Amino acid sequence: MITNIEKQQELEKEVLLLMSYKDKDEKLKNIVKEYRIKQLLELTAYLLDRGLRAKKYSEYDLEFMIKELLSARVRCLHNDYNWFWTDEDKQRLSMVNGEIFTACEKGFKEAFATAELLERRIKKRDSFLKDYEMEIKITSYPNICGASREATDTVSGFLGEESLPEAVMRISHCFFRKFTSDENEYKHLFIKKSTSWNTKHYSKNFPDINICYLVHRMMESSVWSYHDILSIRRIWVDVKVTYQYYRNIPRKSVG
Repeated sequence: MITNIEKQQELEKEVLLLMSYKDKDEKLKNIVKEYRIKQLLELTAYLLDRGLRAKKYSEYDLEFMIKELLSARVRCLHNDYNWFWTDEDKQRLSMVNGEIFTACEKGFKEAFATAELLERRIKKRDSFLKDYEMEIKITSYPNICGASREATDTVSGFLGEESLPEAVMRISHCFFRKFTSDENEYKHLFIKKSTSWNTKHYSKNFPDINICYLVHRMMESSVWSYHDILSIRRIWVDVKVTYQYYRNIPRKSVG
C-alpha cells in the first residue's frame, strides 16, 4: 500500500516533469491529455497546497499549470464540449441559476441599505464617520466531480475565486450615487432579472432560462465544468464594511 509520503513524492515528480514542458505547448497538452480526472485533480490540489505553503513555484507558473490541468479536466468531462443537456440537468441549472441570482440580489440589497445609513451619518457631519468602504462578495462552492473530499476543499476554493472575479464589488462614499443609480452597469449585471446572459451557444438548449451574469461567467470559464455548476450546494454572500475617520494635522508654522 502506497504511503502518503510516497504519494506526495510521485506528485512532485509529475509536477516537475510538467513544469519542464511549460514552454512547449503541444508536448504539455499531449501529456496532460492522458491523465484521468482523478489524476488531474490530485495534481491540481497538490500544486495549490505546495504553492501556498512553500512558495516553491512562481505565481505565474502556479496559475498557468493549474489552469492547464483544470482545463484538461473540463475537456475530459465535456468530451471535447459535446455535452448533452438532459431535462433533469436543465431543471437543476434553472434552480442553481435562480439561487445565485437571489444571492446577488440579497447581497446588493444589504449593501445598499447599509450604505444609506452611513450616508445619512456623513450628511449629519458625524463625529467619527467621514468615509467608508464596502465589499460585496458572492462565492459558489461545487462538489468537484472525481475529487476526494480533501481535493474538493482545496480545488473548490480556487474555483470559486478563479471563476467569479466579477462577484466582488466595492462601494465607497465617493461612488455611492453611481452604484445606486438605476442606470448603473453593475445593477444591470447582477440584480436585473430581465437581463439574460443566455448566449447563442446555449439558447437552443434552454431558451426559457434567464441566465444570470455569474452563471454565464462560470459556463464560459475554462476551469468550471457543467458537472461542477450543477453540483453547487453552497453559496456564500459576504458584505464587509470598513468605517473610516481621518484628520490631517497641519504643519507647525515657521517664524
